[in-house]
Amino acid sequence: MRRMALALCCLFGALLVPAMAQDWYRLSSAEGAFTASFPAQPKYETVPIRNGEFTLHQWIYDTPEVAYLVSYIDYHRGHVANNGLQFVLNNLTKGLHTNRRPISEKHITHGGYATRDVVVHDNASGLIIHQRHTLVGDRAYVWNYTGSTGTENGPNVQRFLNSLVIKR
Repeated sequence: MRRMALALCCLFGALLVPAMAQDWYRLSSAEGAFTASFPAQPKYETVPIRNGEFTLHQWIYDTPEVAYLVSYIDYHRGHVANNGLQFVLNNLTKGLHTNRRPISEKHITHGGYATRDVVVHDNASGLIIHQRHTLVGDRAYVWNYTGSTGTENGPNVQRFLNSLVIKR
């Protein structure tokens, strides 16, 4: 009888885990040409950059403990070709390092595109930022997680970071 009860618990647990895993919100942006998964529906906002020369499009889901963000910005036509892919990726990484302590930096491929996977400690807030950024043409995609130290590589963070699909 105990074995039967244990087997039923295991079966119920196995059925429950996939159902719980499907609770995330799937964001799809036709204009941004991407999809990504968030723990819940994010808020969308635009941020003018350089007095409106550029527009940062970003989706943010945040709570008092964590934040998940996906954003993109379109540079001027030819920006990446004229400056070089690695140069532009390096500058995105440098921007993330400003007033932050680098923890790790990896050169990876995400969806077939050269990507940086960077973890930094934000000195002002004491939080960890785990960010990926890539370039597709003259569009930069940036997606990151912010939370307490020790959470930057958790399963939900990896699920989020791995969820971005660029449709170009």
